[in-house]
Amino acid sequence: MSAGRIIARATVVILALTLLSRFLGLGREMAIAYRFGATGTTDAFLVAFLIPYTFYGVVGMALATVIVPLFAEYATQGRREEAWRVMSLVVNAVLVVLGGLALLGVAGAPLIAWVLVFAAASWLLRLDELRYMVEGGACSQGRRCQPVSGSSTPKCLASRR
Repeated sequence: MSAGRIIARATVVILALTLLSRFLGLGREMAIAYRFGATGTTDAFLVAFLIPYTFYGVVGMALATVIVPLFAEYATQGRREEAWRVMSLVVNAVLVVLGGLALLGVAGAPLIAWVLVFAAASWLLRLDELRYMVEGGACSQGRRCQPVSGSSTPKCLASRR
């Protein structure tokens, strides 16, 4: 089998597995929404899930796009033993690095959670300010604004006719 066919087949396998992963992720999101709804527990879970999922995406895609074609190239050249040795070295290095990062993450979990929550709260505050500015412009165009209890941003209502 030619190198091009092996690489093409490997690419199709990666594509199919990525597509399967996306559908399973959609199922996960639907199950979380069904079971927990929009609660503080769900928010806590999603904040805790953010970092491992990000690492999985970065490392998984890097390995899939670099190692699989490299492995296929070695295999087509008849250097299977060397291909497995390279694969073993890379996987072991990734496991050691991610294991160290996991230990750092466990030790620094309170700090990481605070940074993530603070950044999200700050972003949401900026989003509210942007909505206020945009709606404030709309309110001056024949609409009226009504204060919302518990919020510093008024709600823009349709004009009375």
